[in-house]
Order: sequence, then C-alpha cells, then structure tokens
Amino acid sequence: MVPEVAPMLWQRGIALYELGRYDACEKQFASYFVVNHADLENAAWHFLCAARAGTPATALAGVLGAGPDPRILRTEIYEMVRGRLSPDALMTLADTSVPIVRFYAHFYIGFYLEATITEGQLS
Repeated sequence: MVPEVAPMLWQRGIALYELGRYDACEKQFASYFVVNHADLENAAWHFLCAARAGTPATALAGVLGAGPDPRILRTEIYEMVRGRLSPDALMTLADTSVPIVRFYAHFYIGFYLEATITEGQLS
C-alpha cells in the first residue's frame, strides 16, 4: 500500500514463500537486498525462493553477494546455500553450540532440503 517502504518488508518475503508465491518472494528479497546488502539471511531466503521458483542450479547462479553479517551462524547458512558447506557439516558445527544455534541450523537445513531435493531423491 506504501510502495516506498516495500523493500523493507522482508517479512512479507517469508509470507510469500509460505504461500507458495516463489516468484514474488524472490523479488521481495531482491528488493530488500538493495536496502540491506549485508544481510546473509536475506540472501539465503532469496536463494530458497529462487530454487522453488525455478531450479536449484539457477538459484545458485543468482545467489546474492551479501555480507559481511556478524550474526551467529549466518555465514555458515549462506555457505550452505552457495554449495560450499554441506547440511551435515552445518549441523556438526551447530551441535557444539547453544540450543538457539541448533534451532537455526535445523530450520535452515530443512528449508534448504525442501528447496533443493526433488521427490525422486527422497527415497
């Protein structure tokens, strides 16, 4: 309703993802990147939306060059979506930390697998 604040509405991007509106959520996270290019979590969500809208390969090719982001585990999550850290390696790192870090690892690994694994790969 207020177009000039639309880029700041990263939460809208998550809602669009949950609604299955992957093209729109990809655009929302891309617009937020313009106002906050350091947010690695935003870059991860952009990847997740792009992978669901298209393919994991096209999403990987379009990963936003975000950072640096000093928040705990954000660099590792970003490295996972870039294909530089496996979900297993991320979980191993998180397992040595406090419960909230393990939560974030499980949370983003789940979304990553949902976005990158096809039904044929689940068996």
